[in-house]
Amino acid sequence: CKAVADITVVWSDVARTPPQWLETKSKVFVERHESDSLNNRFKPLSIPKQEAILSIDDDIFINCQTLNFMLEAWTSAPKQMVGLAPRLILRPHFQYLRWWSVYWNGAFSLVLTKVAIFHR
Repeated sequence: CKAVADITVVWSDVARTPPQWLETKSKVFVERHESDSLNNRFKPLSIPKQEAILSIDDDIFINCQTLNFMLEAWTSAPKQMVGLAPRLILRPHFQYLRWWSVYWNGAFSLVLTKVAIFHR
């Protein structure tokens, strides 16, 4: 995608090293962590050149059109997080509802960071 300046892979698999092909790409940087935690993605990056950070799970794929749309939305409010995984939590029993309930109800209460753009 043209909007992508570089890629930082947050590698948290302590049992395995990253594949060699990943570390030979020109725009790809690998940050290794000593603990296996999903929270490592929220630690400050050692080389944050860009203002916008795309955080995406390793099992999620998005196309360039969607990425560009997310970036455009984030640019309009850069202090806000823009994400594609909204959820709805209803009271009084704190019922957790996924995207189809968000779609049908037209409301959401939080956005997961499975695929999100936020400020560095």
